Amino acid sequence: MFYSVILGFGACLVRVLFNVLLGSWLLARIDRPLFPKGYESADMGYNTWTGMLQVDLYHTHPIVLTFCHMLTQDTTSRKYHTGPDVLQDCRNKLRRRRWHLAYTLIKNPTLILYRKPTVCHSRSYPLNKDVLHRLLINVLQSPDRKFIFTEQEMETSIDSVQL
Repeated sequence: MFYSVILGFGACLVRVLFNVLLGSWLLARIDRPLFPKGYESADMGYNTWTGMLQVDLYHTHPIVLTFCHMLTQDTTSRKYHTGPDVLQDCRNKLRRRRWHLAYTLIKNPTLILYRKPTVCHSRSYPLNKDVLHRLLINVLQSPDRKFIFTEQEMETSIDSVQL
């Protein structure tokens, strides 16, 4: 019986030494996990390897590369395009921007107070007292405000505004 223990102990030592030598030789292979299936997440080298493969896939994916190329090609072709339609495109963009601005200001009248003063008080579009009165009533009586001004408070706030 004692002989079996010595043989078992010797086999265990040979197995441990073999695993140490084989493990040190295969340690540089980070594409294979050192741990058994299900425990790969504990191996940091293997996780780094798979993460690098995923990043490489995302940065070299042919569909994404084609899409990005089409986007940049469309932008550069529009940037250097000259012709009679360019002026019309600029006018259409300006009209579209003004329409979006008007729509936003109609839906959110409180934003009118936060606009640039040169836009609201330009000489090309002078504000008279009636326009300012309607504007302030609209802003002060808007439903998104937490309080509603009385008529006297609105009159004093309108009178305090300098045209």
